[in-house]
Amino acid sequence: MIEILGQKKGSSGLKKAVLGFGLGTAFAAALIIGSSVPGNAQVFKVSPAPLEPSPGTYKPGTLAGNIEAGKGVYFRKCVWCHGPDGAGDGPSAIRLITKPRNFNQGTFKIRHTGSGELPTDEDLFNSVTHGLSGSVMPPWGSILSEQERKDVVSFIKKELVKDREFDDPDEEITVISYGTQIPSSPESIEQGRDIFMNKAKCVECHGVEGRGDGNLTQRDDWAFPIFPANLQKPWNLRGNRRDPYNPRNIFREISTGLNGTPMPSFAEELSEEERWHVANFVISLTDIKRPLDPETGKPAIGFVIKSRFVEEGAVPDTPTDEKWLAVPPQFVGMASQIIQPPRHFIRTVDDIRVRSLYNDKEVALLFQWDDRTESHRNESAEAKYDYKRLSSVAFPAINTTQYTHENDKARGPLKNVNPEPVGVYNSARQRD
Repeated sequence: MIEILGQKKGSSGLKKAVLGFGLGTAFAAALIIGSSVPGNAQVFKVSPAPLEPSPGTYKPGTLAGNIEAGKGVYFRKCVWCHGPDGAGDGPSAIRLITKPRNFNQGTFKIRHTGSGELPTDEDLFNSVTHGLSGSVMPPWGSILSEQERKDVVSFIKKELVKDREFDDPDEEITVISYGTQIPSSPESIEQGRDIFMNKAKCVECHGVEGRGDGNLTQRDDWAFPIFPANLQKPWNLRGNRRDPYNPRNIFREISTGLNGTPMPSFAEELSEEERWHVANFVISLTDIKRPLDPETGKPAIGFVIKSRFVEEGAVPDTPTDEKWLAVPPQFVGMASQIIQPPRHFIRTVDDIRVRSLYNDKEVALLFQWDDRTESHRNESAEAKYDYKRLSSVAFPAINTTQYTHENDKARGPLKNVNPEPVGVYNSARQRD
C-alpha cells in the first residue's frame, strides 16, 4: 500500500517507476512483503537490563537447576537445532546461518568472561532468556518459566559440554569490568573512529563503513563460513540482549571477543577508555535510531509506504538524486524464499529501505539494501530473467548461494541445499 502525501488535485494517469539501489551493488527490482506494526510504537529497548555478573576472578558457578527436568525442556524445545547430543547438528541445522551452537567443546560466544574462558551462569541464562539477535535463537523468556530456563542451562552445562567441566577445580573465569562509561560525544566518536581504522584495525574485517564487508573469506572454529558483523545493524548483533543501541554491548564484545570466531579480545591491546570510544563510534554508524518491534527486537516494519509529491520537475530516475532526501525511508523486513523451488532458506539481505516520490505523471520507488557481497549487474549485457527461479528475480543469485551454501563435502554439511548460481541479473526498471 502507498500512502500519498501532499497529493496534487487533479492528478491522474500515474505510472510506476521502480529503482533498486544496493549499497555497493547495482540496480534491481524487488518484490517486498511486510507485516503491519503500529506506527506510533516508539520502543528502543525490548527487554529489561540482563543479569550481569560481578567483575572479578572466580570459579564457574553452579546454577540451581534440575538436570533431569532440564533434559525434558531441551528435548522439547532445543534438540531441533542443537541436536540430541548438543553437537549443533539437529535436523534444522543444515538450513540455518549462523549455525546452532555446538555445546560439546564448551565454546560460547556471548560472555562477560575472558577470551577462551567458560561463560558465567548469568551469561547462559541471558542467552536462553533473551535469545541471540540476528540468528534463529529466539528469546525463551516469555515461553519457558524462570525455573525451566535454569533447568535447561544446568542440563547443557553438565551433560552436553563434554570437553570441559564447569566444576573442574582448574577452571577459572575472569569477569570483565565496565569501569566508568564514557558518554558518547563527537570527540569520543572521532577518537573511536581513529582506533577502529588504525590501532585496532577493525576496518580489515568490518570494512570502512562497518558493513561487515572487509573480509568475506573467514570461517569459524567448525569450518563454517562466517561474515564479520554488520555494525550498521546493531539489532542483528548476537549479544545485544534486545537492547541494540546500548554501547555497553559493544564494549563487552570488544573486551571478551567472541569465542569460536575470528573476533578476538582487545582487552590487552586497548585501554578501558579506548574501548568505550570504539563502542561509541560503532553505535554512531547506525544512520537512524529506529523504533523496535517488541516481538522481534528489530526495527518496526510499516505496511504503508509513504509517497511525497514533487512540486517541480520530474521524479528522480537515479538513486543519487537529492530529491529522495525529502522523504524518510520506510524499513521493510525480508524473509527467506521457502515457497517456490529451488528454495533459498538462507539470505544475506534481510531488510530493504523504501522511499517514494510522485508527480502528476509518475510514481517513483527507491529500494535500498545492504549487500555486503557486492554482487554487481553486468552493465554491458542484457538483463536475463528466469521465472523458475523466483528468488533470483528479487536479487542476484550470489546473495543466497555462493557465500552461504557449501557444496564442498570437506567444509561442512551444506552440500546440495541449493543449485549453483546461474548468474541471473535484474533490470533497473520494472517489467510490465
